[in-house]
Amino acid sequence: MKYTRPLQREEIKNEFSIGSHPATIKKVKNMFSKNTGAPMFRMLVTGENEEEATHYLVFGNSYTESNVNFLLASIEDNGVDIPDIDFGFNPETLNFLKGKAVYIEIKETEYNGSKQNSIDKFLNLKEFEESDTSTEDSSVYDGWED
Repeated sequence: MKYTRPLQREEIKNEFSIGSHPATIKKVKNMFSKNTGAPMFRMLVTGENEEEATHYLVFGNSYTESNVNFLLASIEDNGVDIPDIDFGFNPETLNFLKGKAVYIEIKETEYNGSKQNSIDKFLNLKEFEESDTSTEDSSVYDGWED
């Protein structure tokens, strides 16, 4: 093998596949939106096969309460008691979310002109169990004849 100087390091991303997945909130960081200045948490969510996705939980809009409640329901359905704290853009919420198991739904989205798989929403247990995570090909012959 001859040495060839690399010009650029290839970025290897291990994305979640489209569908529903059990996952874990690995990291949570508080920050502010560059566009609107809205407070938000940036969450790194990981899967069973080392997949990764980033989700931004934005505070102060009409969807905040619903998004937080579905996120908490997902955590609760993974066996965690939800503490009686004021859930919002605060250290208590940030620390509570770290390391929690959740259920997520992944959809294909477009970002800066390129397609990527990203977290569409957090699911409760019922939604997760009812989701179609099957990747079976319906045209596969299953052994029966007309």
